[in-house]
Amino acid sequence: MKSVTLIFALSLGTAAMAQPDPFLGTRCSANEDIHIEPDAIGFNEHTICDWQDAPTIKTYSLHGVIDCRNIYVTDASTDPVTTQTLDQGTRHLRLVLIDDIDMDVYLDRVPLGRFGACG
Repeated sequence: MKSVTLIFALSLGTAAMAQPDPFLGTRCSANEDIHIEPDAIGFNEHTICDWQDAPTIKTYSLHGVIDCRNIYVTDASTDPVTTQTLDQGTRHLRLVLIDDIDMDVYLDRVPLGRFGACG
């Protein structure tokens, strides 16, 4: 499993979810992983997204606008670690629960795929 610790250590969320429990945690597809926390979302190793406003949560779906950026470590020997931020943008995210493990993920209304248990 890829490490997402750095991603969320660097993230400063602005809007937190209410009642997000079924959506929280890490899920994987064949090529990507997504890590969902109440105030931020991470894709793979470098992409961090913050909720622009609290997302709309229904029984089996979540929809919201996220502000994303790619962060790369350029010098790990400094304290704090030196990073470079690229590709900032606003995206529309939709998550649809299929069952207790699987979730379909859509980014700007385009399916990213089904994400489930990692490993």
